[in-house]
Order: sequence, then structure tokens, then C-alpha cells
Amino acid sequence: MNEEKKYLFILFLISFVFFFARIWEPYLSGDALKHALVAKEIIFTKDWLNLSLGYEPYLKKPPFYFWLIAISYKIFGISAFSARLFPALFGIFNAFLIYIIGKEIFKEKIYALIAALFFVINWHVLRLTTIVRMESIITFFIFLNFYLLMKGKKYFILSGIPLGLGILTKGPLAFLGILSFLIFCLLKRDFRFVCWQFLFGLFITVFISSPWYIYEWIENKAFFTEFLGNQIGARITGSLSEGEERNYIFYFYRLLTNFWPGLPFFIIGIYFFFKKKVFIENDWWKTIFVYIIFVFIIINVPKEKFTRYLYYLYPSFALFCALALKELNGGKVFVKITYPLTVFYLLIVILYPHPFHKDKFKNCHNTCKIIKNMDANIKTEGLSELENCYFYFYCVKDLNKKPSVLISKKERKKSIYSQDGIFLYKINNSAE
Repeated sequence: MNEEKKYLFILFLISFVFFFARIWEPYLSGDALKHALVAKEIIFTKDWLNLSLGYEPYLKKPPFYFWLIAISYKIFGISAFSARLFPALFGIFNAFLIYIIGKEIFKEKIYALIAALFFVINWHVLRLTTIVRMESIITFFIFLNFYLLMKGKKYFILSGIPLGLGILTKGPLAFLGILSFLIFCLLKRDFRFVCWQFLFGLFITVFISSPWYIYEWIENKAFFTEFLGNQIGARITGSLSEGEERNYIFYFYRLLTNFWPGLPFFIIGIYFFFKKKVFIENDWWKTIFVYIIFVFIIINVPKEKFTRYLYYLYPSFALFCALALKELNGGKVFVKITYPLTVFYLLIVILYPHPFHKDKFKNCHNTCKIIKNMDANIKTEGLSELENCYFYFYCVKDLNKKPSVLISKKERKKSIYSQDGIFLYKINNSAE
């Protein structure tokens, strides 16, 4: 086995262990549970263009991420495992993309491997990659678009594909890579992007992403009000109330608490970046530094800030961590350390008796078993949005059946079952 194949095997094995070892866990909560249910409703409504949650229009996100989860359901069945599959796969894709970018920067495969490992062996990355969230997917599209642009004119056309898919995944956020590239070019007065290949790449972007948005504009203009007006505009002003208003120090604090073991190496890497002036003859380093500054500004614009936005920065941070070890001549030692670390983590995964992802619906499980045994569809009354999502995702096999059971937190007479304040009632054939 040659050196490159050896490193790729190591990277695949370690990233597979870290990202796949616990995706079988049954528990979902918060936005992850909502996203899993949106994809489940795609399967039952057979409507791949209009997303819904609880059969009400779901207007917060574009559809590509949910399409992937729905495809996973088609192949493996509807479950928390299937919902987690594509986010975990894209975590591995990100690791390999960082390795490819690292080879361009370092010209030494071992430091490309180290950069990828710094991305993988990061608890925050692990957490966000193994729940049902789109951070791993949109980050892959951002960095693939960035990589293809940096490779030169002959790749400009291909760069339109990940940009288009990124826009279908999370809208304007997909432009982080291409805007960083353009800012770098303008600062350098390098107009390589003024060519037909670049324009044709943008045409491909429009060709991929615009049909669904045009459809929404014609059929459902409310999407733009919610997605652009609330999810983006109101989040910037702090009026959305889905998160907390935080100042610009928030992300520095979160890096101190979340970016381990990479943080000290990242700081050392930044030190060598300026001391050794590694960026003078290397456009890759300059553009990556522009990307970090630009993205850090962008994620600080909204008053409502979320720790998960740091995910977009971790691939570039990982490259600086590898730079630190390169300058310290510690590459081989670090790689050797990852072997026992991976074995240690695998043992934790196998032996740790409690789930990594918390079960927040313990009081609902017995009720859910009853519903599944009855093979019933349901109506709900007085439940929270997340409780509704739990019952529809975990407890109902066929969402197209006519509801035959009412779940309520309001006690009435003749309940057929009660548990922890949750009551079940049979529904007559007539609508209740």
C-alpha cells in the first residue's frame, strides 16, 4: 500500500468511527426531530416540492437537505438512523475535501491528513455531524465550490454545481466560498474570474437552483416572506426569537469551550502564519485567511447567534492546526497519537451505557408503544410542537390513515389509556 492509499484508509477509518459509531441511537429532539419529520411527510405526501411539518407548510428552509433524508428513508426505512445517515456521510466527505485542499497547500500528504484529522477529532464537529442538521452538508458545498474556484479556469464551470446545490440547501449561505474567492481576487487585483468559464459556471448554478425557487415564487410566495423575511431578516435584527441575542464575543467564548483539541494548535498556526509569512507566495493561504475573516464577520451580523455557525469555519481552522504541527515538526507524532485515540473512542462508543443524544420524551414512550400496537394514526390536542413531532415521527406508521386516536393533555371521561399526564381517546369515524 503506497503512502497516499495508507493515509486515505486511515482517514476513512477514523472519520467513519467518529461519525458513524453512534448514529444508530434512537433519540432525536429539537430541530433535528422537526427535520426528520419534514422528510417523513415527503414520503407520505409524495410531494417533493412543497415541504410540510404536521401537514402545515414548512417554509423555513429550501428542500435539498430534506430530499436527501427522504431518499435515505426510501432505501433504509424511516428511522432516526436513516435521518442521520446523510449528515454523517457528508462529515466524511468534508474530511476528504480538507485532505485534498491540504495537499494543495502543504505539498506534503501527511499534513493534509493531519488537517483532516483535526476536523474529525473535534467534539463540536462530531455532535453537529451526528444529529439531523444540515451543517455538514452545506459546509461541503461551500468548500467544494471554493476548492474548484481556486483550482483555476478549467474548474470554474464545475464550481457551479456545488454552488447550485448549496443554494438549494441553505440559500444565500452557499455564497460564502465564492464571495471569499472574489474578495481575494479584488484585493489582489486579479481578474481571472472575468472569463466565459466563470460565467458558464454561474449559469449552471442558476440552472440547478432556480427551478425550485421559481416554482415557489409562482405557487407559494409565503416561502420568501418566511425564509428571507424571518429566517434571515428577522434573525439579523434579533426579532425572530428563535435564539438569544449575543454580542461579538460569543463566538470567541464558544471556540474556547468547543474547539478542542485544535484550539492551541490553531493559535500556534496563526502565529507561524504571520511570523513565517507563509502567505506571501501562496494564494491558497491568503484566500483561506480571507474566508475566515469574511465568514466570522457574516456570522456576527445577526443579533441572534448560534454555536453551530462555527461549523463553517472548522475546515479552515483545521488547516491552521496542521500548519502549527508542520512548523513544530510534529506531524508523525500527531498521527501516531490518533491511533490509540480512535481505539479509545471506539471503546467508549461500545461500552458507554448511555446515549450521546439525550432522550427528552421519556414521559411519551409508553403512550407511543400503545399507538404503535394499535397501528393507528392520531390527532393531537394541547401538546407542544416538539411533542407533536415526536408522536408523528416515532409512533405513526402510516400518516395517510384516517386518525382514529386523539392524544390529549386534557383529561376527559372514557380515556382508553393515560400515562404521565397524556391521555388517549378513540375517535369516531366522523371527524372529532
